[in-house]
Formats: sequence, C-alpha cells, structure tokens
Amino acid sequence: MERKNYIIIVLAVILLAGCFEEYKPKYGVEYNDTRKKYHIPILENDWEVHSVGENYTHYKNPKSDSLKNLLIPHHSGKSVVYYDGELKKEVDVYIGKKRFNIIDGTIKETLSICYMYKLHPLIAEKKIGWNVNYYAMEPIETELGTFCSIDSLTIEYAEAILKAWGIERLNY
Repeated sequence: MERKNYIIIVLAVILLAGCFEEYKPKYGVEYNDTRKKYHIPILENDWEVHSVGENYTHYKNPKSDSLKNLLIPHHSGKSVVYYDGELKKEVDVYIGKKRFNIIDGTIKETLSICYMYKLHPLIAEKKIGWNVNYYAMEPIETELGTFCSIDSLTIEYAEAILKAWGIERLNY
C-alpha cells in the first residue's frame, strides 16, 4: 500500500507541475527599433522585468522607487500587452511630483501614454494609435462623486505635460 500511495503522490505532483506555466518576458529591448518607427519611447537596457503573465510583460525603471520618494517626475514603467504572441498595445507610465492625500492613502500624479498597435476584443481601447490619460489632478466634486482623472488627451498635450515636468517623452 505504501508504494502505491507514493506513486499516486508522484503522479499528482507531476500533473500539478504541468498546470503552472512559466511565462517569459516578450517585446523587450530587442523590439526598440520598431518602437522608434512608431515614435514610442524605447525600453532602456537597465530596466527590470517587474511581472510577466500569459498576455503581458511589465517593465520597471530601476530608479523609480527612489525618484518617487524624492518627488522627482520620471518615466516609471512600460507595459506591453499581447495576445496569441502578437503585440497589441504598449503603455508608458510617468509619475509627476504632486501627491494627493485621500482617506486610504496617497494618489500620485500619473500620466499614462498608450499606443494601440492592433485592436483586440479583450482590450478596452477601441482605436489604433494614441490613448493618453492623466490621473490624480485636484479631485473634482460632482453630484455623481469625486473624480481624479482626464481621459483621451492628445499626444501633444501629453508631451506638454512631460515637458513641464522636465521629461522628454522620446528617450533616443
């Protein structure tokens, strides 16, 4: 009986191990030439893989934590989203110097610049090209609640915000 239990346990472990697929980062620095063609910031050589899933890779600026603590505006991270191995969108996130205290913490001033390469039904954006969002402005009180964002800014407006923060969007 003991040998039979051992075999069952080994088979169960083998089956469970097959359920946990390890995902590999995609669209890293090797994709920078294409980024330049689309006027998208390149992925810096020293950036780290922050997390990887079946359909995404998040890259992080290794200096982001210290810059955030010093309230220095900076390019914080880049996310790439892909389905069936094909790149669909790329999002660059910038952190400003303003912070807003709310009941359960602090909101950071954030500018998110997305480029949609191709549409996909599981992605919220519904047009090819730029989608820019600014978060954590002074909260605006309305009858429907408090809002802290502006959606659908132009890329030119985003570049003006970044310039005011002392950041060049294109890092090449």
